[in-house]
Amino acid sequence: MKKVQYLYKKIIAAGLIISMSLSLVCTTSRAEQAIDQIPDLTADQLAPLVQESFDNYKTHDAVCYTLESSDGWYFIGYDSANKTGVISYNNTENNTYRKGGLDYEENNWFDYNSRVVYEMEWGADNKPVYYMSLVDKKSVKTSIEENFSDFLTTKEKAFPVASEYVYAGKILVYTPNNEKHLCYCLEIPYSDESLYLTDENYLPTALYIGVDDKQIYRIDEERIGNYYMDYSIREYHTYFSYPEKISIPKTVKKNSEINPDLEEIKGGVSYSPSREDNSFMVYSYDYGAQKKNIKILDKITVFGKTEKVKYIDYRAFVKAKKLKSVTFGKYIKEVFFQVFLGCKKLKKVKMNKGLKYINDGVFRGCASLTSLTFPKSVKSIGKNVFKGCKKLKTIVVKNKKLRNYLKSSKGRKMTALPVSVIVK
Repeated sequence: MKKVQYLYKKIIAAGLIISMSLSLVCTTSRAEQAIDQIPDLTADQLAPLVQESFDNYKTHDAVCYTLESSDGWYFIGYDSANKTGVISYNNTENNTYRKGGLDYEENNWFDYNSRVVYEMEWGADNKPVYYMSLVDKKSVKTSIEENFSDFLTTKEKAFPVASEYVYAGKILVYTPNNEKHLCYCLEIPYSDESLYLTDENYLPTALYIGVDDKQIYRIDEERIGNYYMDYSIREYHTYFSYPEKISIPKTVKKNSEINPDLEEIKGGVSYSPSREDNSFMVYSYDYGAQKKNIKILDKITVFGKTEKVKYIDYRAFVKAKKLKSVTFGKYIKEVFFQVFLGCKKLKKVKMNKGLKYINDGVFRGCASLTSLTFPKSVKSIGKNVFKGCKKLKTIVVKNKKLRNYLKSSKGRKMTALPVSVIVK
């Protein structure tokens, strides 16, 4: 018997069909009627009904899907027209009819039009916080494929058709987004090995198709395992719903914050939120671009908010082999440890007037520097800042107190400033 059923993979694919609608309350007229008032299906109606339901599935831009098992449930949705998706999961079965949905507060959201991902975490006050990250322009397609590729594949191929179906009656099916649908239940005989794939042990056992709209709302399947002589059968249920549109809820945007791990690459460097305040910092040199001349931005706009760039992070340009010049933005306040460590070709650094602190080893190993000018605003310079600056001849220090310190033997020793370097 072949392993993994074709249908399951397509279901998963379909599952990655992430649909989102903000206010979906399903009220189907037939669902409120007595089930026995609806005619049963005849044998010759079954296969055409299945084919029609699969064809209907292809017409939806937005689809939601929940995979439920003994381990809990996994909810996913995607709107191909709006490039918006959602993913969440629950590893407990604490609510039989809670299949996940667009109103579930633990959802992670994907807005590929604006390249924003909202990742949910619980805040200090036990309320959800959605951390915003940016997807690089070049990585949008890859991100969609990684998260929702199965859905896209399923849209193209829909589900495989079994060779035989058995009508098993009518049942009320609860699906994602708090919907309920009266469905025909069609069972698939175990003998239909055509639905297997070769790499898994999944077998579809039943389909549930809407009485009114001929949409597929549930697929049941079994996973047959035989690992280390442990033979077992586990049941899986896949539920579908079809919202008109998926969009990011207002509550998500309201409770969102910039992800502290965010990186935005501009002009040869990457910028990230600062650990010190609400500003941004230069996080790293773009070693892929290898730009020779860098101009640090004054401000950066992310998610519609503009913030000042105030810091240059620890070892941000370490061993940038091709770097020759750097111009600070006008709001840089502090340069952290060993920022330009080992930048052997760095010849020019233009510092801004508001700069206050130069930490330990900032210019260590910058063998091509010949001169530096420190603005009057600079209050302190750390240890071993000039160690290894073999060609350094002159430094201009506009802060009188700092200038006198660097002229002293103590200051020269602490900063590794050679006696031969002229301090003006």
